[in-house]
Amino acid sequence: MKLSFCKNFEPCQVKYILEDLEDIEPDLVPHVNPLPILMVNSQRYCLPVAHKSSTRRDFLFNDILWILQQNSLGWTRGMHETFGDKFINCLIIDLLWYLDPHHAKLKDRGCNLPNIILNLPEYKINSNYNRFYFTGKHKKEQLSVVKLDGYVKEVESCVSQPWASAERWKQFVFSVLDLCHNARKYIKYLEEVNQSVKENHLSVDFIRNKIDNILIEIREKKESFDKKYDDISSILHNSDYYELISLDTYLSDDKRARYDFILNLEVDSAFTLYRYYHGNYLGTLNFIWKLPYFDDRSKTKESQLILLANEMVPIFFTRQMKKNVIEKYSLIAKLTPLIWNKLLQDLSGDSSSSSNELTKEMQDRIQTVLDLQDPEIILDLRVNYK
Repeated sequence: MKLSFCKNFEPCQVKYILEDLEDIEPDLVPHVNPLPILMVNSQRYCLPVAHKSSTRRDFLFNDILWILQQNSLGWTRGMHETFGDKFINCLIIDLLWYLDPHHAKLKDRGCNLPNIILNLPEYKINSNYNRFYFTGKHKKEQLSVVKLDGYVKEVESCVSQPWASAERWKQFVFSVLDLCHNARKYIKYLEEVNQSVKENHLSVDFIRNKIDNILIEIREKKESFDKKYDDISSILHNSDYYELISLDTYLSDDKRARYDFILNLEVDSAFTLYRYYHGNYLGTLNFIWKLPYFDDRSKTKESQLILLANEMVPIFFTRQMKKNVIEKYSLIAKLTPLIWNKLLQDLSGDSSSSSNELTKEMQDRIQTVLDLQDPEIILDLRVNYK
């Protein structure tokens, strides 16, 4: 059967002709060495992958990527997913996000953010990334020394790596270090405040006194004065000489307006201005009294008015002062700390506020009990609150 199949083919002859290589057309697909291409690609700068903009943190992350891209910055392939991603997360998600709601506070303390950060889109329109901090109904977290110091150390650790010493990173790294420097300035301020508060709590004397913290100033009569002082002028005209008058009820709630009002206060009556500086959020206590003509003025009456004004200044016991009183008299009577604090306020006139909301609520209940004069309720409070 094999022979019958081959019988159908006729004999044939194949001729091969060899030609010179120079006359042959080159291959249409050129030969490429892949090694240089791989070397070039390895030197290209890459950035971490942008996040899906599902949260405000993602917006901040992507805006930082945009800043880096605008400045032609990045990491070599492979490094962008390790060193690059870690650096941006330490800088953005930790430090910048933590500082975001507190820019005004930092500015007030002279801790200004670098321009490259202020050029982020949200900051250029005077907005914030962490909007929930302002709109959410939750406890507002204040800047903490421990947290802020930890975030700054993480960023400083990142920019101390070899990639950050490259010339192309010089300006950006300088801005990041400037940010860390200002954050440390605020940390130092917080530490000083905390130390001062601690010393105040441990003090056995009043923090403010009625000698160093008062200002007495005599202002003479002016024939012409600003119309905004007409009410003060009328009050002084209708008052007696050396009659103590509280000025605070006539002052604006705005601090700057209140300061300017007192600074330029002049009326058509001579008067003494008494100012006591609380040194905290309570501001300044202000009194005035009308003075007679020069020949009729009395140093004795002036001193009596100063003493009277001093008696109206609230006093504030330190924690250590309260503790000393409670420990001393606890040897005689066994009362709860809240009862002791209330007793101390009634006997000494202590105006210190409660340390927290729970303590304030309990003190308000004790005040209600005392107002009702019900000993059974007082006994229940002693049992239930220890």
